[in-house]
Amino acid sequence: MAADGLQLRRVVCDGVDGVKPMDEGADAARIIFVLRGRFIFQDASCRAVASPAAGVFLRERHTYRIGHIDGGDLCVAMQGDVCGALIDEGPVLRRVPAASYLRVRNLVTCLARGDAVGRLAAEETLATALAISDSRDRVHRRDVSIAEAIAYRLERDVDARQGLGALARTAGVSVFHACRVFKRVMGVGMHRYQQEIRLRHALACLLETDRPIAQIAVECGFANQGHFTNLCRRRFGSTPARIRAKGRWNVSAL
Repeated sequence: MAADGLQLRRVVCDGVDGVKPMDEGADAARIIFVLRGRFIFQDASCRAVASPAAGVFLRERHTYRIGHIDGGDLCVAMQGDVCGALIDEGPVLRRVPAASYLRVRNLVTCLARGDAVGRLAAEETLATALAISDSRDRVHRRDVSIAEAIAYRLERDVDARQGLGALARTAGVSVFHACRVFKRVMGVGMHRYQQEIRLRHALACLLETDRPIAQIAVECGFANQGHFTNLCRRRFGSTPARIRAKGRWNVSAL
């Protein structure tokens, strides 16, 4: 898939890692955007979970490793001048709002079916969707480490029933300190963050697979289909069935 000055490649991974993970490297500035699934990304500076809620921004010759948690994933790898500019502006792994996920997904869909998309339109879509400020730069480094350790656990075990005590122990702090620091760094509490991650994985499954909604609900950590439907309606203003039927969503509503 390509627009003038921008190349997009869909990458399907079966989720099977080798016996010993190997270092990989980007031959050019590249943005990896996860359409469905998740994987662990690790480089010299961080270890985090890449998912439909977070994109990976790789500089040229950036060395990293990828490990899979369960099952495969579907990604789009983007290269071009605008990718290099976006990468230079921030950290390697960045949180991606739901509206940004849908904007990029719509761009990929248009290019895949052969729609004529001009360079300016494609680059502006990416820049608007992915040029995200990182509030973590404005807090103490130690607090960022605590919050990221908890976020990693929530994102890695998206379908698990996490307890506050276990999450606090992950970061080596008290439950009270964990609550204060996580909200200060991430802008929301742990439960709200977990709920958003689950909704984002479910949204990706709705749009990228034909799996039954009840199955998606359980796989993404919801109690049942009714629980998922209620939260989906509250968050996105529509039911899972309607979102799937429409396919391309009105991002202004998110």
